[in-house]
Amino acid sequence: MTQKNYDVVVIGGGVIGILTAFFLTKAGIKVGLIEKGVIASGTSSKTMSNLSLHNRMPGPEWDLAMETLKIYKIIDETMGKLFEFEVTASLMLIDLEEKISWAQERVKEQQQAGLDIEYIDTKNLRELDPSVSHDISGAAYCQSSARINSLLLCNNLAREAKSLGTEIYTNTAVTGILVKKGKVIGIKNTSGIINCEIVVNAAGPSADLIGKMVGINLPIKKNRGHILVTQQIPT
Repeated sequence: MTQKNYDVVVIGGGVIGILTAFFLTKAGIKVGLIEKGVIASGTSSKTMSNLSLHNRMPGPEWDLAMETLKIYKIIDETMGKLFEFEVTASLMLIDLEEKISWAQERVKEQQQAGLDIEYIDTKNLRELDPSVSHDISGAAYCQSSARINSLLLCNNLAREAKSLGTEIYTNTAVTGILVKKGKVIGIKNTSGIINCEIVVNAAGPSADLIGKMVGINLPIKKNRGHILVTQQIPT
C-alpha cells in the first residue's frame, strides 16, 4: 500500500463504522476505513436487525435508539429502499404474574417519555397473536419499533460512502496506532502505514484490542447470543 493521508481513519466495517465514514465524508472530511475482513463480516451480519424500542428506558441508550431510528428514516426516505427499513410493532412478553406490576410501571415511564407503547393483558395479547403460549401473563406492545436488513445497510452505505470519496480497505488488519506527543499521527496495518490525525474505534467486540494499542482499557464484555431462524408460521 502506498502511504496514504487522511483526516480520519475509521477502524471497523460494520454498521457503526460504515455510517460514521459515510456522514464524515458527506461533511467534506477525508476518510479512510479499514476492515480486517469484508464489509459487515463481524457482528453486523449476525444480528437480529431489530431496532426494538419496548426494551429501552429513558436515558443515554434510549436517546441513542431514538436518534438511530430518526437517521434510518431519513436515509430510507432520501436514498431509496437500500436496506429494507420497516417500522413495525414489537412485543415484550411477561411470563410471570408477579412481573405484571413491574411491566406496567415500566410502560408508564416509557409513555411519559413519549413512546407509543401500552401494556396489554392476556386476552388482548391472544387477539393480537393467537400463537402466544398460554403461559404468558401479558405483554408490553410497542408500535414504533423498526426492522432493517443489516447486511444490505452496511454494503449499500459502504458503496454510497465510496461514491462520496471514502476509501475502504478490506482484509486489512490494524496492528498498531502511531502516537507522537500524545496525539495520533497514523496507524500501522498489515499493508503498511496510514497517516491520520483522528482514529475512530468502531471495531465492535474487538474495540478493546484497539484501545489497548494506545493504553486505553475499554470495559467490553463479549456475550454470545442465539438466534433461531424459522420459516413463516402458517396462519
